[in-house]
Order: sequence, then structure tokens, then C-alpha cells
Amino acid sequence: MPPSNNDYLKKFLALPYVSQPPVGSPPQVWAKHVKATILDSLPTTQLSRSALRRFCMESNSIESCFIAIMAWGAMGTKNGRLVWKARENWSSISEKLRAENPTRKDAFDEFTSLRDRQKLPGMRAPYFTKLIFFLRPKDDGYIMDRWTAKSVNAIFEKIIVKRNTGGWVTDENDSTDYERFCMCIDELAAIYSQRGISRQDFPNGFRGDQVEELIFSKPRSEWRKLLG
Repeated sequence: MPPSNNDYLKKFLALPYVSQPPVGSPPQVWAKHVKATILDSLPTTQLSRSALRRFCMESNSIESCFIAIMAWGAMGTKNGRLVWKARENWSSISEKLRAENPTRKDAFDEFTSLRDRQKLPGMRAPYFTKLIFFLRPKDDGYIMDRWTAKSVNAIFEKIIVKRNTGGWVTDENDSTDYERFCMCIDELAAIYSQRGISRQDFPNGFRGDQVEELIFSKPRSEWRKLLG
């Protein structure tokens, strides 16, 4: 489903790629806020995307990886405490992501099943897709949050991801919607590889996770102002 050559696509192709710096909270600090006690193995400084992915692909425990991911993503303390208390519900699924590398669609199904059974308090798609992205060895399960969803909907001029009136991603999205979202990201990577302003910096092609970084952007950026 190629996007039309609209203003959003043109602006997207004109976005220069700059790797995201370390963001969020230091994992040890976030762990203390949610009353987690596994502190020794956690980084004491903010992590970049690449550093976080390395941390998750190493032999660190799933619980440590979870804390590092949620700290990077700046999950609020209230929701963090809720989902940490429910860790027996999500820990085996999270381990499965890393050990078995299920498809991104199947991974999404696993988490929505927990949501449907009210076993994943405090965590919706914008955060469990972070687990999918950082824990699966194959990095093509992209983070579907407010800004990436809004961007994809605007560029493709379709409701790829369902959002509420406040712009937030809703529980109405199923694994088919998530797969369509990820396919859109993959398609934008191919288009950027051919026409993007920074394409010459990527002789092997622009990746989907780099597209996601571009469209997530940052607060008060021109891209977010355009999206409104």
C-alpha cells in the first residue's frame, strides 16, 4: 500500500537521520521508583537505543531487561508498579521473545491475550511493543506509540492504527493492525533508502528501526508540529 506523495511523505523524506541520544531514566533509578529490588545488574545511567538493545541481547535477566526498557521509555511510576507486581504474568512471554524469536504478529497476540484477560495491568501497546522491539533478536517489531502511529496514519492517509480522541493508541488494535503498521514502517524504509535526504549515509539501505526513530522525533520538533 504505497503512500501518496503528500506533504507528510515529502517532509518525512526531508528529515535528516540523527541517532537518538540516551533518554529516559537510569534503570537503577526507575527500579527504585517501582520498588524493584534487583539493582546490582542494572545500569546507573540513561541508555541509548543501541546500548539498550545490546543489554537485552546479553545474558541479563528478563526482569532486568524489562526494567531497562521501561526506564528508557519513561513509563510512569504508577503503571510501572502495577505491571511489575504482575511480572509472573509477562515474564515467560518476554523470555520467549528472546529465546524463540516469534513473529512480530504472534508476539503482539501474546500480549493482547494478557490484556484481554486483565493480566497486564498498567501496560498497553505503546509499552509492550517496546518489549517486542528490544527483546526479539530480529529487530522488525516496531514500537507503536502515539507519535509513530500518528505519523504512519498521516503519511499513508489511512487509519492504520486506531487512536482515541486524545491521540493515544487504543486496545482496539489487534495483531493484524500491528502487522500492517510494521509493514508500513518497512515500506517507508525502502522509500527513504531511495529518496531520503540522508540515504547516502546508508549504502546498505535505511532500516525500519531508523524510520521509527525519525517519525517518533522529539518534543517540539518540526515533524511533531506538522502532525499537530
